[in-house]
Amino acid sequence: MPDYKQKAGYSFCSDKFQLGKFTKLAGEEVSTVRIKECPLQIETLVQRISTRQDFAIVEREIVAIFVEEGILHDPTHINVDKWQPLIYKFREYTTANQSLTLNFRFQEFKES
Repeated sequence: MPDYKQKAGYSFCSDKFQLGKFTKLAGEEVSTVRIKECPLQIETLVQRISTRQDFAIVEREIVAIFVEEGILHDPTHINVDKWQPLIYKFREYTTANQSLTLNFRFQEFKES
């Protein structure tokens, strides 16, 4: 583990499912592990990877979607008031309407 993660208080865990108290489910269309407690799951296949100098763009095909009935508005729409996703955007963890925490490498930039 890099020093900057250790200094930020991170520790290594080889079994993150056990640490998070998550239940493993086998993927149905792809060889993967799903999280039973996650109310929305999407299985995908990689179609193309375009590499750039500092990042890669991964294009994927959706092959299966699993939705817990309790978050449905109707058979084809999710009730966003019942679904509370964890969103990662620009090194920040949020829900649909509140910030939770910043990533360990986040740097705030002050305007001059």
